[in-house]
Amino acid sequence: MRPPTAPRNCRGVRGDAVADHPPPEFNVGDRVRVVLSDRHQTPHTGTIRDVIWHGKDGCWNYYIEEDGKKVSTRYLASDLESAP
Repeated sequence: MRPPTAPRNCRGVRGDAVADHPPPEFNVGDRVRVVLSDRHQTPHTGTIRDVIWHGKDGCWNYYIEEDGKKVSTRYLASDLESAP
């Protein structure tokens, strides 16, 4: 039996470690908006361009693209909400 492999939209995860992580809340291509807070004060609406497991923090990190341009900020799932 082959070991599980990381979903194609996730980086930073070895194939044998996939079972150790919860599934990401958002996937590449999902349309999202940034929830404004003390931590994130610039509004952005775009699509998820990258999903990366942060080993030290033990959580998924999300990067978005807005109007074809990469937003350099790293977001947590709690920083984002689905957008129409």
